[in-house]
Amino acid sequence: MQVESWGDDIIDISNASNIDTYLDDKGKVRIDGEVVNRSKLKIAARQWLMARLHHERFGDRIKTDVEGVLTVDHVELLDGARRRREKAEAHTKRLTHSVPMPATPEVDPPPQQVH
Repeated sequence: MQVESWGDDIIDISNASNIDTYLDDKGKVRIDGEVVNRSKLKIAARQWLMARLHHERFGDRIKTDVEGVLTVDHVELLDGARRRREKAEAHTKRLTHSVPMPATPEVDPPPQQVH
């Protein structure tokens, strides 16, 4: 409710143009710069508070547009992975057929100690 009230205040401040001018000693209408600047400051302060306290409704909207083309060649990536797998399988097959596996794993002897 407070934020809505500040919105109403902004409208009232901006519509109060009757206090922005005065008659000088020669009877000429002059703009009172101090009053105008004070009104701008009041409006800016309320807008800042409204944007911080209720940013979904009164906050700055940042729009981001991204343009471009993204192309991913999945076929080439999959073919490369398939070729690597086949190469690894062929290498494993060559190793298992050329060297017979021992029935029990060999244990390395302990290192010799030098005195």
